[in-house]
Amino acid sequence: MKYASLIREFQIEFQKRSEFTHGLKQLVDSNVFDFRLDAEYAKKSYQIKNLKNYISPGIDAKIEVVKEELFFYISGETLTQEEWLSRQPKLIDFTLKLGPLSPKGALVDSDWYKKYQGFGFMILSMIRDGLKKHTIKKITAIGHSVGGVYAIFALLDYLQTIAPNYKYPLRAVTFGLPRIGNRVFAAFLNRLHSAELFHIYRITLYDDYVPRLPEKSLDLKDLAHPLSEVWISSDCTCDEEIEIFFCYGPSQFQFGEYFWAESEFCVNQFKSPRFNLHNGPYFGIMMGPDVISS
Repeated sequence: MKYASLIREFQIEFQKRSEFTHGLKQLVDSNVFDFRLDAEYAKKSYQIKNLKNYISPGIDAKIEVVKEELFFYISGETLTQEEWLSRQPKLIDFTLKLGPLSPKGALVDSDWYKKYQGFGFMILSMIRDGLKKHTIKKITAIGHSVGGVYAIFALLDYLQTIAPNYKYPLRAVTFGLPRIGNRVFAAFLNRLHSAELFHIYRITLYDDYVPRLPEKSLDLKDLAHPLSEVWISSDCTCDEEIEIFFCYGPSQFQFGEYFWAESEFCVNQFKSPRFNLHNGPYFGIMMGPDVISS
């Protein structure tokens, strides 16, 4: 499959970009961002999961080092369509000690956060072990679906352990990530992105339903995604150029800062989203079964 070589990423500096009120959709330069490599690691998370050597029931993680970049990828639980649609998680406090960047009022999905807290120390141990054995200049966390949730929690956990001695650029790449927390949590992640401490690339595929879940019900109306959505604009598996976009919603002043809301241009634009693209193909790579079973 061929992908268009397009323009460079639009870097956001929140305090300088308040004039934008209608949202943006910027083309991605695929020569600069090799998301296919990240997709290959996300696929590997399912291969290690099949080995049944879990750090927690149904979940596993692995470290690899390539050209002074430490990759760790995490597998997550597989949910059916019914399970995805019926989830109404409770939100609990998310605490992290990062000095002036510490989140206040941030809430996250209680089910996934509590589960991560049961095995997160093992992932931190794996990262430290990798740093001792190799020369590392960059750390990337990768996960598909719920694995992406755990990847973000793990990288934030690691960020807290090294603060304020930031030695390595941190990057999280997720595929089909569901909503994790409230707008305060999303704004916190955006602050880290703006401060060049922690970049998130949230890859979405055409009209996949899962990035829109949990739905914003009365009890969960404050749910929100962080930056940066990377939207694959076609479900075609044919040999054609497919445009890939960075997608940003309108800028809103909230919590004493500018918060870049979710985009309505990209994965959120469809009236009848589908589940059958949740596992791919992302850049020609499947992340597991062809379809989520109901």
